[in-house]
Amino acid sequence: MSIMPTTSISTQQFFDMLYPADQFTDDLNIIIWAYPTKLSHYSHANKKIDRKKVSALESAETVEKSMQEVYFGLGLTDDETKEKRRLDFTNRAKAQHITAISCLWADIDIVGAGHKGKKRYPETIEKALELLNQMPLPPSIIVKSGGGLHVYWLLDKFFYTNTPELNSFGAGLVESWQKLISHIFAQENYVIDSTADLSRVLWSL
Repeated sequence: MSIMPTTSISTQQFFDMLYPADQFTDDLNIIIWAYPTKLSHYSHANKKIDRKKVSALESAETVEKSMQEVYFGLGLTDDETKEKRRLDFTNRAKAQHITAISCLWADIDIVGAGHKGKKRYPETIEKALELLNQMPLPPSIIVKSGGGLHVYWLLDKFFYTNTPELNSFGAGLVESWQKLISHIFAQENYVIDSTADLSRVLWSL
């Protein structure tokens, strides 16, 4: 995994940055999602925990070894919600099941073989970075996704979305941030796809 501009980090280091140990409680779950089986794994951020729950890294490696693509959920779900909603391998969390987020995010596509539609994306990573520099806050993490960039703005503390009102507010916060990015890119007629839903998964490994 490569963090822009030049730093390479492990998947575990990435999870540690996105979900710091001092805020990630034992009842929270990262959603690791596999494609094409579309199975979900509910895992802990930290690898040094009770063996009843494997780490997100171990889940991601298990998915990858089975020749599947690995995705992870931006939103977290707690054990109580997971049990109440009967979330399991075949039942992926929906937006209303997300109980915390650690960041704001954006998925920025770059022109290439994987994007052949009529949407106009930035031609290069450098162009996308130039436009991102116009945001009021610099990104905390920028990851090369293969087809573009995954961009993260880390929050000082987890924002809990464990009531309908807070869940709606959190979703609106992510959506408003992405609309600001879209407005900046639209000044040069580029498009940013919306990925604001709290249950969004992004490609990982």
